Amino acid sequence: MDDNVLLEIRPIGEIEGHFYVPNYQRGYRWTSSQVVALLNDIWDSSERKEDTYCLQPIVIMGCLRGYELIDGQQRFTTILILLNYIKRRGLPIDIKFELDYATRSKTKEFLENVNEKEAQGNIDFYHIYEADRTIDDWLNKKFDGDFNKITYSLFTLINFLLKSVKVIWYEVDNNEDPIALFTRLNIGKIGLTNAELIRALLLRRIPNDPDRDKKQNEMSTQWDKKE
Repeated sequence: MDDNVLLEIRPIGEIEGHFYVPNYQRGYRWTSSQVVALLNDIWDSSERKEDTYCLQPIVIMGCLRGYELIDGQQRFTTILILLNYIKRRGLPIDIKFELDYATRSKTKEFLENVNEKEAQGNIDFYHIYEADRTIDDWLNKKFDGDFNKITYSLFTLINFLLKSVKVIWYEVDNNEDPIALFTRLNIGKIGLTNAELIRALLLRRIPNDPDRDKKQNEMSTQWDKKE
């Protein structure tokens, strides 16, 4: 393995810091069926008392803001939506990391306080809200809407989420070109459309000058509005 790469398995409860989704990526787009599939997998693993439920890798790079999340955004965001949902129900849970988007302001605040009023603010808010509602619907269907059963199940889930749900933590060197890496990782993935790869490639073609970040953010913002 490259000496400039940190590769390890890290429990969700040990992940700390600020993560941000850069401008060359799409935002959060998971559907209800994908959220339910993940919830069922995690719950079934907890019922079997397994030591580890391993998520797919997250590929990150250290930066001034904390960590640039290059790959693995969808599952990672869903886990954060679930943790914040549990916290909003008044259960004791210590969330040590936060997530934001380079071209979507106030995402961090919305993730912590998902609500219908702001859900139409942008496309990411809409999908985050839908995922949050899916979690609520899943719990009510699974436990027949019984408040006590739901609360007890969430207490059970907290310990499993923080200790046994783990990510493959893949931290690359700061000298790596993040857009080039993102493109290499995602070419051939069914879940990523050609348009999204084109977005990354176009942003990469912007000349490397002092205004590059500003130009990339402007282009990415325009892309988001068209989407």
